[in-house]
Amino acid sequence: MCLECSGRHRGLGVHISFVRSVTMDSWSPEQLKKMQLGGNAKLNAFLKQYGVDKNVDIRDKYNTRAAEFYREKLRASIEGRDYTPPSPSEVGASVPTSTVRANSTASAAKRKDDDWDDWGAQETASGGS
Repeated sequence: MCLECSGRHRGLGVHISFVRSVTMDSWSPEQLKKMQLGGNAKLNAFLKQYGVDKNVDIRDKYNTRAAEFYREKLRASIEGRDYTPPSPSEVGASVPTSTVRANSTASAAKRKDDDWDDWGAQETASGGS
């Protein structure tokens, strides 16, 4: 990823996107799996089903309900569990996830730690970068 794109991703916050160096950072098995299962092409194809164009501003794109559904789908795949997101016809996916976040705060507290919020914590604790 180029410096410009990595800066944009860093600007989203680690709860949305976490940038790691291929050469300077170590990667946990879960982080590697996220990279293998995720990626921009898969994200954009998923969002397109919900009417979110790939050229939408990155902050707007990553804060749609469709992006929240994608993150949950990715988490489920990594954890080996089934997850079927609502169909595009059932939701207005362009609605910012602030609505989703407000409704899911309690369930997020109960959810198993999914590594989205603390990708860098492992390196800090182990003395890495």
